[in-house]
Amino acid sequence: MEMNLIKTGIEEVDNIWGGFNLGYGYFLISEKEEINREILLKYVNRALNNNQKVLYFTFLPCEDFLKKAKEIILNMDEFVRRDLFFIHFVNPEFLKIKDDKKIILALASLKKILVKEKANQIVVDNFSFLIRFENLEKFYKELFEFFMMLKEYSYIGFFSLTKEFVEENNLIFSYLKEISAGLIFYEKDTYFLFSRFSHRERIFRKEEFSIPEFPKDLAEQDSYTGLYNYQGFKKILSNLTEKKINFSLFGYQILTPLEEHLKRIFLYRITKILKEKGIRVPAMRYQDKVYLLFLDDQEKLEECKRVINEEEISGGIKIANFIYHYPKDFQTSEELDRIL
Repeated sequence: MEMNLIKTGIEEVDNIWGGFNLGYGYFLISEKEEINREILLKYVNRALNNNQKVLYFTFLPCEDFLKKAKEIILNMDEFVRRDLFFIHFVNPEFLKIKDDKKIILALASLKKILVKEKANQIVVDNFSFLIRFENLEKFYKELFEFFMMLKEYSYIGFFSLTKEFVEENNLIFSYLKEISAGLIFYEKDTYFLFSRFSHRERIFRKEEFSIPEFPKDLAEQDSYTGLYNYQGFKKILSNLTEKKINFSLFGYQILTPLEEHLKRIFLYRITKILKEKGIRVPAMRYQDKVYLLFLDDQEKLEECKRVINEEEISGGIKIANFIYHYPKDFQTSEELDRIL
């Protein structure tokens, strides 16, 4: 099954990514809140004209927002009347002072609205008000649950931040990069795109045998990392053993005692670093482990070991790694199951 990509009307996004993928969140970052809002409203206008239901959360006063919105969405009143456009006004004064309880309350209200309205698109025009947590543990938990809701209901989330907020909140932004599907930076009339997984099919070839680096079928995708889940990865491995193609599995796991969601964060961070360093091979997250598939590529496998060792030293965490080779260490699917 192909990824269900929705055109955005942003030329660079549609040409490079193919659009936004259902079930994921995206961030727009620019110099000013006003620039973000204009881009978001143009995006919303396209969605509404394609009969997609939109929930829009704004921190602007009602009169100011409506004036700006009607300049871009010319048929706004009609879309509201047709129950396609739902505008929710959030009082920024309520969230300006850092108070985790207030933020959690606001996010809880937002989640209830998402469940009730069942929209196609969720847009927040200044997401920073919802993520100014003092306690990062709570932040990780609340944001993870929120993004899992997007996945569960197949919503697209489009959220904006200012460049200033991003620069002043490195830890928060680092997590947003890990959990979101893509970042869109707008600067000097130009869009710069960064994605944590391939929106289009990217193929890894070895000896005429093609394996997508990321799963095309969302049922075979790990919801947290975008990598393969057990079901999808096992199908690939079974195909390789059936065709008797030599391959190696490089696995790693975090041994340092951490909360499960923090282990997932570290697992994904390491996988991302590996891919950024050119080790772009299919991979799976299974429970608290990640496995990478190498088709008889010893050089890349050795580089993978080196990067893992560097991450263990620099990150101050204990990482165990292990390697299995087919057909040396196992020959059948049953033997592979016992290893995994």
